[in-house]
Amino acid sequence: MALAIRKRLERLPVPFWEVLSEGDDQLATQVAFCAALARNLLLVEFLETVVADAVVTQAERLEPYQWNDFLADRAHRDPAITGWTASSRRKMGQVVFRMLCEVGLMTDSRNRKLRPLLLRPEVDALLERHRLIRLQDCLSALGPR
Repeated sequence: MALAIRKRLERLPVPFWEVLSEGDDQLATQVAFCAALARNLLLVEFLETVVADAVVTQAERLEPYQWNDFLADRAHRDPAITGWTASSRRKMGQVVFRMLCEVGLMTDSRNRKLRPLLLRPEVDALLERHRLIRLQDCLSALGPR
């Protein structure tokens, strides 16, 4: 587990590490989520397209088929995705939905009810200071309207 966390954090500047170790649970969770995004462009694209659209249209929840549809769409641009087994795709979707719950975008992974992301000002400032503009824009688009 520690190795996985360290690998995620390697993509972020040191001040993120400090906030992760010194911040409260919510702050640490948001920084860890930023680390996951910095390491996974597919997750960023899912947030920018499917989740942001659901937030803007005030959809009540996300459905598992939305992850599957997203992967099918991305498979046209990245043929490697077509080689992933159905169980791998399903497991990835479960992990993504669990992450969305942990960061506060969904109430729980069973009901998948959406709620806006209340991005902490400290996280927003770190993203801006270190010019992680795509991540900042992605997360800001998921906030309250």
